[in-house]
Formats: sequence, C-alpha cells, structure tokens
Amino acid sequence: MEQSAGSGTGVTIAVRRDILKLATWDPTVLWYARAITVMQRRSIEEPTSWLYQAAIHGHEPESERSQYWNQCQHGSSFFLPWHRGYIAWFEQTIAAAVKQLGGPTSWALPYWNYSSKTDQNPRCLPQAFRERQTPDGEPNPLFVTERNPGVNTGEPVADEADVSLAALKQLVFEGVGQGGNTGFGGPPTGFHHPAGRSGALEALPHNTIHVDVGGWMGSFSTAARDPIFWLHHANIDRLWEIWRQEPGRSDPTRGEWLDFSFDLHDGEGHPIKFTPREMLSTTAPPLSYEYDDLTIPPSTPAAARPVAVAASQANVPEQPPKPSQEPPEMVGATAQPLTLTSEPGETELPISEPTGPMARVLAAEPQAVRIYLNVENVVSEGPAMSYGVYLNVPEGVDPRERPDLMAGVLAPFGSERASRPEDPHSGTGLHFTFDVTHLVAEQRAAGTWNPSTAHVAFVPRSRTPAPAPLEVGRVSLYYHR
Repeated sequence: MEQSAGSGTGVTIAVRRDILKLATWDPTVLWYARAITVMQRRSIEEPTSWLYQAAIHGHEPESERSQYWNQCQHGSSFFLPWHRGYIAWFEQTIAAAVKQLGGPTSWALPYWNYSSKTDQNPRCLPQAFRERQTPDGEPNPLFVTERNPGVNTGEPVADEADVSLAALKQLVFEGVGQGGNTGFGGPPTGFHHPAGRSGALEALPHNTIHVDVGGWMGSFSTAARDPIFWLHHANIDRLWEIWRQEPGRSDPTRGEWLDFSFDLHDGEGHPIKFTPREMLSTTAPPLSYEYDDLTIPPSTPAAARPVAVAASQANVPEQPPKPSQEPPEMVGATAQPLTLTSEPGETELPISEPTGPMARVLAAEPQAVRIYLNVENVVSEGPAMSYGVYLNVPEGVDPRERPDLMAGVLAPFGSERASRPEDPHSGTGLHFTFDVTHLVAEQRAAGTWNPSTAHVAFVPRSRTPAPAPLEVGRVSLYYHR
C-alpha cells in the first residue's frame, strides 16, 4: 500500500483507501486475509492474536481480563477517540503480520464507505468478504457465516436511511446526557462500557450497520470477530475527520476529556496507555495515517423526507448553534412500557407546552428551541432488530408510506449488554434521541400538529433472525435550546 511522507517530519503516513474502489482481491485485501489467518492461529492469551484483539472490544464473561478486555467506549464522548486508538493499533498489528509473511511494509486498513454516492453497490458487503476461498484456494477468513440472511449473498445490508450522514450537520461534539441534543460525538461521561445514550454518529450509521450486518456484528461481545468490523470503524473514524473539516466544528477542550487514559497493546503486543489528546491528529505519531478521500459528501437527510412547505417558512435552523446552559425540559411522556416485536408497534403520549426555563426561551427566541423525541430504557435479552420511528402518522396509514414523518432509525446495538443490572454502567438499557424540530414545524404549519398528544409508531427494519423483543421503558418529548 502506498504511503505518503509527512511534511518535513520524516514520518511515513499510511494511506487508508476505500475498499469499494479496489479490485476484489487487491493486494491490500489479500494481505489482510492472510494476516488474519496468522493471528487466528495464535492463542487468545497473546495480545496480537485475533481473539485477544476482539476481546478488547467485548468478551464473555465480562469479568475476565478487565484491564484490557471489554474496554469499548459507547454512549459517551469517548466513543470516537477510544475506537480511533483501538483501530490504529489493530492496524499496526495486522501490518506486522503482513511484514512477517513477506508482504509490503506499508500496509494500511481499508474502509467501507457504505454511504457513497459514487461507488457501485456501496451498501452491499464488499465482494471479498462474501467469498468462501481466497485466490490461493485457502479458506477465506473474511467470510463468516454469522451474518444476517442475505448479507453474504450480495443483497444490500441497509437502505439509505441506515447510512444517512445527517450526523455531519451537528455543530457540537459533546451533547447532554438526558433528553436533549446528544451532539456529534456523544454526551460527557467517565469510562463508559457498554452503551447508553449515543451521539449522532454512533447512532447513525455506526449502530445501524452493526445491526444490519448482524450475527457477530450484532453484539458487543463478538462484533470485532467479524473482519468487516474493522473496515466499518475505519469509515466511522473517517467521518470524524470529515466532520472536523466543516466550519465551526471542534473537538472537546476539557482537560477531563483530553487527558482521560485508556489501556491497550501496541502492534507488537506491548502494553500502552493513550489519551484522546493523542488521537486528535491522525498524521502525527502514534497514529501516522490519513484517508485517501475526505470530501464532504452531499447532504443526506435522516429520512427521505421531501422539502416541506412549512420548514423554510418556519425558518428552523438545522442544528442548535451552541451547547445550551439550560437543562432540557420534558413536556410529555408515556406512562406504560411498550414491547416491540417483529410486528409494528405504536404508542401515544400526552404533551403540553413548556412551563420552565424553555418557556422563557420560547417566548424570547422561538427559533432557538429544539424538540427531541426520546425512546428510553430500551432493553432486550438478546440481539434485536432495528425500527423506523415515525411521528404522528395519520390513523389507518402504513408509516412506510409516509417517509416524510420518519424521525429516524432505532438501531439497538448492544441492547442485551446494556440490559444487565449486574454489569458496570448497565441495567437501564439504551436511550435514543431524535431531533423532530422540523417535523413539528412542518406539522404545525400544515395544521396537523396536535398540541396535546403525540403518536409514535415503530416499524421493523432489519432482518435479524429470531430477534429478541425490545422493551421500551418510556417514550418522551423534550424541549431544549
């Protein structure tokens, strides 16, 4: 793999490339397969083995090797920097195995750009991951049977809503932990494994692709065993870099975020510590890589909603311009839990206008107030399927016929782990937040908004075999600046 030299630094920069622009068995892909075979032969006790690397993200039982295993950060503003370090040192581990096999010294991890508007069949699993043998006639380690039906036969794993890049519109990295905007990167937390309240990029397309590929990818404890995991996360990492290019975007500057320390092993298996501060420049050591394409992609809406008559008239900003000092204010919530299965589900919640701090903001700066639909305390006993979430679909109408009323996609990656009360930071389940400001503005202008009741529908989306039911503790509506 070609590399570029760092500008006057003497540092060689590895170049990560779009696998959809490579031949099926481009040397980058073939060397990846060969290196995985080498790593799979190593004992799980070895930090450079395939199973050890996967266990860093998740492993059962949770209690084993707590310093280095079960370390993935989710539902937290540490999600992006932790995974950046994890993927980078995995890449170095693979590169060392490639070199050991006599391959190039410049190998770099490719990425899967499933949101591409120019690549052919971007939402289908890359061809090399669907082949049972390599060109050498050897069993192909990129192929795993533990995926959802159709994934290994070339069917699209997702639709456009699942790979939306609406997260790139977010102006702030860190959001709030309850009710309101979760930000691009997630809410501030301490060490946070497993998930809780996802930031915009983690929610979509990160979580959706995990659930859509399914099988090992559908669970924290096994996700990193599927070789596509690493290309998926390389793409999520690339999207962070794209977001940072946009005007007004910046990473957190809090010392508590920048200097939080995590444990890993480097490409040679030596224990190391790293911080988010060290993850802010991909081209500087210890990372030393870049992407072949950081073009800001065309805007993709969260749902295929046509431009509404009222949206422009209401002059609703796409995103809140800055973090709010006022707490989010709940204006309505369901009183009973809801069970979601492989059939559509629905619920209603009584709502009212805000009476607290948001009432004053609404009176003084109505355009500054955002409205967030929350789906809270989502738990399951196993991997569950994704659902489209719709707001105020008219009675008797199939929600799928009204994409203009879709609030977003609920993809419950990690729900079973987040449901266990005995696990650290777990037991309360997952929490999903959807910005429905534009939907409400459009419905108000069209005269279809009911100020006293909101109706929420859930429509199954993914093809998870025998999905576990999802228990939704509460659906709520919040106002937030």
